[in-house]
Amino acid sequence: MSLANKIADVRAQIAHTKTATTVTLVAVTKTLSLQETEIAVKAGLLNLGENRLQVAEPKIKALQSYSITWHFIGPVQRNKAKKVVALFSVIHSISNWATLEVINTEAQSQGKRPDVLLEINLSGEATKHGFTLEDIKFTIQRIFDFTFVNFVGYMTMAPYTKDERIQHSVFSGLKSLADELRDTQGVEYSALSMGMSNDFIVALQDGATMVRLGTALFS
Repeated sequence: MSLANKIADVRAQIAHTKTATTVTLVAVTKTLSLQETEIAVKAGLLNLGENRLQVAEPKIKALQSYSITWHFIGPVQRNKAKKVVALFSVIHSISNWATLEVINTEAQSQGKRPDVLLEINLSGEATKHGFTLEDIKFTIQRIFDFTFVNFVGYMTMAPYTKDERIQHSVFSGLKSLADELRDTQGVEYSALSMGMSNDFIVALQDGATMVRLGTALFS
């Protein structure tokens, strides 16, 4: 299947399945070369996700003439926060307050205001980053301390499994958490970044507003 057909197929699946009003398709281009990434952009993919600075930086600089929104989707190392802020408009993967503090300081010094999402580890897997459910409930008010970033919502990842019950428990859990923090603590949100190529349909059913797809588009 051609890239154009894959994009059309994915967009049709999103339109048919989504429960959120709008859904942003983030094309994960981390495995693509610069030339392949440019082909994807020319095919209409303008929200691109990368997780490694050394791979992303040359692409971002080379493709500046296009109206691309770059999403950082990997773990944020504090010593690389300066470049993350400089290069990316959306940061999906803030996994602790100390990292957000560094991002906030860099945003202030660079005169930028990136969109940020807090990563929540709802699966309990040790291999995944993020705030625990209990931690975020007790500390979410700290989000109001960071005035040089634009908090838009939350991100999570489900375990890699074909069991849709497990997937639903994670994705519906994030939606419930976001609504609870909004209703009980006044923390408004607009974005739920959840769902990858193997589970984005389930994530859409549970309210995803952003899906991060690589394999579904580029394999």
